[in-house]
Amino acid sequence: MEESKFNEDHVDSQFQDSDYAFVRFRVNFDTAYGQTIKIVGDKPELGSWDPLKAIPLETNTDIFPTWVNRKRIKFKKGVNIDYKYLIFDESGNYSYEYLPAEENRHIIINISGKVSVKNAVVFEVLLVLIKILCFKL
Repeated sequence: MEESKFNEDHVDSQFQDSDYAFVRFRVNFDTAYGQTIKIVGDKPELGSWDPLKAIPLETNTDIFPTWVNRKRIKFKKGVNIDYKYLIFDESGNYSYEYLPAEENRHIIINISGKVSVKNAVVFEVLLVLIKILCFKL
């Protein structure tokens, strides 16, 4: 299997409720015509690892190759979440993104509702941090 081509995985949240964070996932992936991206994970809100219950991400000509979930997903504050991206073709066949050592991506939603991304692909996290630092300079 080839190395993951997903990059700039980004998760953000809004706090509209004292016990919950509302999370948006965003990732860059240059899909072929007819392919779509979904996210699946260990929580019921992300399909409990069932690809048929995975949450679809969307894109359009203005933001492609960025894919994002349209509606923020509600998670209880203080949880750890494991997840992966899936690539679906027009026939409904899918494949998981490839991550080293079959690891998962990981986020932590702390008690304040802030999200920490703990991806398995350290290089991708470093790229995001570098871009954030460069933007602030």
